[in-house]
Amino acid sequence: LEFRRVLFRSGNPTAMISLATMAARGHGGALDAVSAVSLYERARAQTSEAEWAEACEAQRCANLAYEIALAYGNGRGGLPRDAAQTLAWLDRAASEGQMFAAVTLAGILLDGRIAKSAPDTAAALLRWALISSDAAVRRSVDTLCKRVECAADVREALAPAAP
Repeated sequence: LEFRRVLFRSGNPTAMISLATMAARGHGGALDAVSAVSLYERARAQTSEAEWAEACEAQRCANLAYEIALAYGNGRGGLPRDAAQTLAWLDRAASEGQMFAAVTLAGILLDGRIAKSAPDTAAALLRWALISSDAAVRRSVDTLCKRVECAADVREALAPAAP
């Protein structure tokens, strides 16, 4: 942990993302989503696109953004419950490749209680998530489509292949 703090002080974006992830998960102490947000935003603000891409390799930033979205959505880790921030962080996580964030955001857009209903955007997010070969992502989309009305092509993509 001390090594990461030294790297953080030197402006190393990978160390900042690592420390932010630890804060968001409560590793090394209590869950601290406020620090996670601050570290994430500082790392992003002071790095070039190439440095950011390298620091975020293997979806570290996307997963962190998703965890921050969930913290805002549930009002935990010192963050207030905030629908606008939840949506913003879900969008960020999904745009960085976090498939569960895409499914969660699609569900919110289909439900229409937190954000204005946007079925076309939701369908696009779900089609994109279904590209994933991750069975858990597919189950998540399937569960969502049983709860709310999904686009016909999304439901078709979930159907088992005919023998």
